[in-house]
Amino acid sequence: MKTTFRTLALLLLLSIKTAAGQTLPGERIFLCTDRTACTATDSVRIDGILMATDTLGGPYSRYVYVELINSQDSLCLQQKLRCEPSGRFHSAFQPLTVWPQGTYRLRAYTRLMRNYPPETFPLLTLRIGNDDSRQPAVSRGVRCYLYPEGGHMVGGLRQSIAIRLTDGSDRPLRGSFSVTDSRQRELASGTTTASGWQLAAFTPEPGEAYYIKVETENGKETFPVPAPNTVPVVQSALKGNILSYYVHPQLPPKYALYLYHRQLGLQRINLKRNGGKIDVTGLGDGLASLILTDEMGEIVSESFQRVGFRQGQQTAVGVADGNPAGVLCTFRRAISDTTASLPQAVPALILQTDVASPAPFPKNYGRPGEDSEADLRAWLCSATFCRINLKAAQEGKLTLPYAPETQLALSGRVTYRDGGRPVRNGSVMAYQKSNNAVFTSQTDEMGNFRIPVDDYNDGEEFYLQAYDKKGKAYYCRYEMTEDAPPPLARQQSDLASEAYGGDEAQLNRPGLHGVNRLPEVRVTAKRRMYDQEEKLFYKSTLLTHADIQSHNLIDFKHVVEYFFKYMYLTGSEQVGYVLNNRRASTLQANQSIKILLDGTPISVNQVLYMDMNDMESIEYLSAVEAAKRADVGGAINGALVMKTRSFKPGTEKTESKGVMYRPLGLTGGRKKDIIPTMKSAKMNLQEWVFTDTVYKDGRVSSTQTKR
Repeated sequence: MKTTFRTLALLLLLSIKTAAGQTLPGERIFLCTDRTACTATDSVRIDGILMATDTLGGPYSRYVYVELINSQDSLCLQQKLRCEPSGRFHSAFQPLTVWPQGTYRLRAYTRLMRNYPPETFPLLTLRIGNDDSRQPAVSRGVRCYLYPEGGHMVGGLRQSIAIRLTDGSDRPLRGSFSVTDSRQRELASGTTTASGWQLAAFTPEPGEAYYIKVETENGKETFPVPAPNTVPVVQSALKGNILSYYVHPQLPPKYALYLYHRQLGLQRINLKRNGGKIDVTGLGDGLASLILTDEMGEIVSESFQRVGFRQGQQTAVGVADGNPAGVLCTFRRAISDTTASLPQAVPALILQTDVASPAPFPKNYGRPGEDSEADLRAWLCSATFCRINLKAAQEGKLTLPYAPETQLALSGRVTYRDGGRPVRNGSVMAYQKSNNAVFTSQTDEMGNFRIPVDDYNDGEEFYLQAYDKKGKAYYCRYEMTEDAPPPLARQQSDLASEAYGGDEAQLNRPGLHGVNRLPEVRVTAKRRMYDQEEKLFYKSTLLTHADIQSHNLIDFKHVVEYFFKYMYLTGSEQVGYVLNNRRASTLQANQSIKILLDGTPISVNQVLYMDMNDMESIEYLSAVEAAKRADVGGAINGALVMKTRSFKPGTEKTESKGVMYRPLGLTGGRKKDIIPTMKSAKMNLQEWVFTDTVYKDGRVSSTQTKR
């Protein structure tokens, strides 16, 4: 309640009005592995957590997709993982020997996250191959990347500019720099952090040229600073719980300023002056984005501040000292490969869910003795807002076509093979191969269906059989609905010498036909579907005439009680008897097991007092066997086929009218996954321990310590 009042006070203070008219639900993922490089003999462990973006409650989704993509943007591995109630998920995989050496990318997302740009998905690199070929040689050159605060320089305004220094291979460099004008006057100076980042502030004048002079161990270089212009720019600063913003110069007509935070959604600020202050007390740990747009709705300037973390801050060091109060989970990884950039929870859960940058996040963020605040502020100058489509939000057209996935389901469209007409108002039954479970759903006017099913392992197969509204089975065509992999958002690599391209390697794994290019090839290309062959799909239970005589089963009640123990009778002579299956299907109506006597359906009351010695055989058929062999539609709990000794079966063979379908299942299935122990493949004295802590109130911390 206290937080609600604070949020209302914030909106009244600012005269902010909702631009999109709603706060859209979303999710965020922190994904990490136990190693940054491996060979084909190594097992790579995956660990992560799924969280909501707009609430402190649990995630909306129950399942997470994890994909491994090679340097040709081809999908090599796809896993579907079930999350624990807290959002944690775990898995592991071993590279195939046919995979070529090189740099691979691992990403994770949920179905709900597909409503947002792929730039908001976590993406980390994994090198597969020999140690000698992983890293390029260190270049002696110097590169300087400049990112003005707000996106561009404006004349007459004191403004910061982010400086990033790297060598020729894009590795961070620590070096000194100075900002000078055309008359060699020094306006600002400083030293970059171990991550290569720093900020410099000065006031550019129109018509003047400015330069960055850099001195590192690789030599001295001079780089020009982008010339200032007159396009308005937005600046911001955070002091305590007060977020200040300033726009310069005066805004032209139809320009607009927006504020975005994951708890507020997109809000528009009614500017009465060039600046203002926002009380952010009560907002959770997240990024406050100030976005300036022109008359066409295009973004012209942005400014970002991390808010909500400093309030009652508790670092991971305190957790290590035995004070775990308020901690949701902790990730610890010991890594000896100091040249690689590891994923950290702060950028993954707080920053990169809202913004994207062409530059990698500072790799030494959270390391003792380093200026992590300077790294963060400088990196945010390189970022741009990507969370939502701003134009769609302005027009009130933001939609969520992808719903959260909370239960596995088989969905698609069924049509008759002859003519392609949809199976209207019929039904589709799915028979699970591994455990004989039966699931069903009705079809609509267009033949669409959606069948909720229990969790199943990857590699599971389902037998699909469609029936018309009268319960008759037909040969049908099934078009299964499966989401194509989202496009790949390529992020800046730490290694500038990495080359992407070349011929596509043909890799294989069970369930995959070669490699799926992203985003051109749909996942449906790798789902196996085929007509069921003429053979027993399930084992049946058969009672012969000799069995009946040897057990002295004189009536039907004795047959059920002593042989078919997974059945039971209910009812009475007055109201009639029903034959039930203890493993009944999910369909609530018509659950009685059907009985056929010499091919003719009969009731339980009719068979109850028959002499069982007259029977040649009594056979229980599962639901799919009943549909195939006995041509009995709608026997979702199976059928009992009774044949008398005088019965002469016909010679006509009943063929299957259904298809087998293999969807993407869960890795690990119903068994609880083993939580991976984050240990490095190499252990030495220079090993760094990465600790990422997620708190129950939504705060996140990332630290690095030397072992």
